[in-house]
Amino acid sequence: MDELLQRYGQSDKVVIKQFFDFLALRTRKSGKISDGVKKNQLVKWQKYPVPIVIRALNIYMQKDVTLTMNEKYVLGIMRNLVKEDNGIGGSKQGIDEGQRIAAKYADIGGTTECDF
Repeated sequence: MDELLQRYGQSDKVVIKQFFDFLALRTRKSGKISDGVKKNQLVKWQKYPVPIVIRALNIYMQKDVTLTMNEKYVLGIMRNLVKEDNGIGGSKQGIDEGQRIAAKYADIGGTTECDF
């Protein structure tokens, strides 16, 4: 697991430890998380930039977490942060309403050409 933590700075490692402690207390009856689960999460986080990972962990720890808001929820936060950073909103912001309607109409066999 140490090789997976190499990409993080010392202060980042503190946040990661706090996150796993927080996650264990909030989502596990035993209050513990296995090393296997930790390792799997660290592997999944590798596809995200370090600042996104740390920001997502901090956002998660500020929430009033329920049992269903487990480590998968954190991955969703990371995906959304990447979308925000790339200028892609969660609600098709790059496409205006007319284009969306025309695309839906074309999907069912309609045409958007005017015949008059």
